[in-house]
Amino acid sequence: MEVREHRDDLLRRIPLLRNLFFVVLAMIGGGYWFVQVVQGSHYLSLAENNRLRKLSVTAPRGLIFDQRGNLLVENVPSYDLLLDRSRTEDLRSSLEFAAAILGRTADELEERAARFQGMSRFSPVVIAENLALSEVARLSVSSLEHPEFEIEVGHLRLYRHGAQTAHVLGHLGETNARDLSREGSPYEAGDQVGKRGVELAFDRDLRGVSGERVVVVDSHGRSRDDFDSRPAVAGEDIHLTLDLALQQQVARYFEDRVGAAVALDPRDGAVRLLYSSPSYNPNIFARRLGVREWSNVLSAPNHPLQNRVLQSAYSPGSIFKIVVAVAGLSEGTVAEQGRVFCGGSARIYNRRFRCWKRSGHGTV
Repeated sequence: MEVREHRDDLLRRIPLLRNLFFVVLAMIGGGYWFVQVVQGSHYLSLAENNRLRKLSVTAPRGLIFDQRGNLLVENVPSYDLLLDRSRTEDLRSSLEFAAAILGRTADELEERAARFQGMSRFSPVVIAENLALSEVARLSVSSLEHPEFEIEVGHLRLYRHGAQTAHVLGHLGETNARDLSREGSPYEAGDQVGKRGVELAFDRDLRGVSGERVVVVDSHGRSRDDFDSRPAVAGEDIHLTLDLALQQQVARYFEDRVGAAVALDPRDGAVRLLYSSPSYNPNIFARRLGVREWSNVLSAPNHPLQNRVLQSAYSPGSIFKIVVAVAGLSEGTVAEQGRVFCGGSARIYNRRFRCWKRSGHGTV
């Protein structure tokens, strides 16, 4: 009798165990479904990031020509050092290694890397530009020990005529907080943008559209094959109304003088010449300036960075009488043989304007 009771209890427990087994199996199956289907794209992206790397391809900046087709500004190749922060366990040690090769301080490179804190750690960032071939060779040899560094071939702006066209063409500089905070800003940290002159005024047209290159990398972070790419779109070329020959002639005249000169075509108002003296070499801004170099530029006599054409105000003096006379004759408000009396001053809208000669010039 007792054996039968124990058998009945066992038979009653088997359905419970069977149901519990199916519940656990359903939970495991549900977990697999959630990971594979619901979160499948997320984990696929993580897996792809382990073997694929996205590299930004900077668009070549547009060229600048004068009215006769003479090339004023072009691009030349340069070598930049990229840092992948996700591939280093000791960032400070990596920066010290790079600083020793580049002849800089680790603090300087660390300050540069800190500007990209808002970007993804998987995105390589530029920490040094315009590397010498010897520096490129030493960094390339150490790629196995330091896979976090990569050499990228970039574009360096070259102003062919240096100081002769500096103020009218301007120069480039790295984006600052104000550039990045503007509404609808297309810039990212580290971008080179126009800071003065034509480079600033036509920056959106000249900069083009950057592309993207996706490469397959091995366990050391070295590129093995191209996976996908989106080509960069070069910036638009700009053709100015400037006359290079006239610009150079005036630059030679102002070699030892301080002043400014502008020449406009009276037929259409086109700017044929715009020169400010003293000038500066805009090519120094194509690479990163050191503190001492920047101080030398700022402390140079007669302030060469000042564009005296646009940033200084000059009284036109008697030369403006020609403008007034031509306007009066054109509109018929004065006659060719007309006379004007100068008594030394004139009251216009209850304000007295005085002649330089207190007694006046009489009838003129």
